[in-house]
Amino acid sequence: MVTIRPLNDNDFDTVDVIQHLAYPPGLAETQEVLKSKRRAAPDFCFLACANGAAVGYVIAHPWLRDKSPGLERSIDVLPPECDVVHLHDLVVHPDSHGQGIARALVDAVVQHAMDAAFDEITLVAVMDAQSFWQKMGFQTVRSVQGYDDHAVFMRRVLRAR
Repeated sequence: MVTIRPLNDNDFDTVDVIQHLAYPPGLAETQEVLKSKRRAAPDFCFLACANGAAVGYVIAHPWLRDKSPGLERSIDVLPPECDVVHLHDLVVHPDSHGQGIARALVDAVVQHAMDAAFDEITLVAVMDAQSFWQKMGFQTVRSVQGYDDHAVFMRRVLRAR
């Protein structure tokens, strides 16, 4: 059984291991950058555990519609005009793929976004993950530079404005 709990600073050694299993050099971020995003919006960051071990995580935070904070950028203060939740990073350990963990993590972000009265969630899909995110309810908006060659900006409308 998978449990979802808030991500905390003590989890980042494990987050780092999981992240480096998923991403090639250039897409993985430092622990300090990821910690800054969690500190900026702890209510939107979660760890998935199964049988007492971490098997995935998600880091999200309020941000600006139609923008991405980019890679390797620390966030000390959120912009005051945040109007969406940006799902910055979601990774499931390769040994745990296909068990519904990603959906559980996305559902946690969606629930918290709706509770906080946000109408949309955005993200940048990398590594040809566009079809995965479409299954999670996201639609492609445009191509994005600064990630990998196939990165696309996507959005999921939670409720009509």
